Amino acid sequence: MRLVALDFDGAFTDLRREFPVVREQFFSLMRARTKLSQRALRQHYCEQLAVVRAAPHIHGWRNNGHVIAAGTVDPYIELRTVCELILQVTGALATEAEREKELDSYFGKLNPEIVSHFKPRAATVLTKVEQLGWPAIIVTNSHTGSVKAKLAALDNGRGLFPGLMTNVYGHAGKYVPDVLCADVPRAYLRVRGFDRPMLVRRAKHFAVLDKHRREHGLAWSDVIGVGDIFENDLAMLFQLGGRVGLVDHHRVPHYEREFMWRHAPQTRLLRRDLSDTLRFITE
Repeated sequence: MRLVALDFDGAFTDLRREFPVVREQFFSLMRARTKLSQRALRQHYCEQLAVVRAAPHIHGWRNNGHVIAAGTVDPYIELRTVCELILQVTGALATEAEREKELDSYFGKLNPEIVSHFKPRAATVLTKVEQLGWPAIIVTNSHTGSVKAKLAALDNGRGLFPGLMTNVYGHAGKYVPDVLCADVPRAYLRVRGFDRPMLVRRAKHFAVLDKHRREHGLAWSDVIGVGDIFENDLAMLFQLGGRVGLVDHHRVPHYEREFMWRHAPQTRLLRRDLSDTLRFITE
């Protein structure tokens, strides 16, 4: 028996198809905050996007004074990072804490009727995971209700994965660093080719995984994680000895691809279409 911990958005959904609508809603909220015209905002966006893409290890998703994900590994993270720089350079919000709070609020203000685009094998993989009879959870930074609604839409009344439907842990804090979280023995993970050591101590995320691991009497080596952002979804679990599968996508940086190949079989770069995900979980 093993514990399966799945991310959802990005791993089982196609963010590229959802992103244009989200970006426009972000722009609307940014115009209201900065008082910039649409043209001026888009000019700032292009300028700061170039800054982020030139040094994503420096300009990334920030939390509590730390960069906790490179700025280009995900379209939403890139959007957030660029918007934070715009708020900074325009003087719209003076402090990092204010900017973090502002951008956090935008995700809560997004239109809940944004259509999710599921990967073709998403329902099949979730159904097969459920049928294994192992403990399985979805651990996400998104709102619990939002992910449950997406699962319900994917299930479409078929009753394919009722266990997963009741085991969604939202606001899991995978993006909240905690340098003092001694439960994770080593605070940093160095990845060859990446200039910044990854701070992998995430106390809230650890608590969710550890609770379920202990309930089933499992070792960390019996915990399997699947996600699409290595630094937030998987790096901590890797450091603890768990097996991790990174769902491939066009933004996975070369150093993460090489890391996944180098550390196999503990790690696996999974196909974008999820066709080898179940095999990885059951190996």
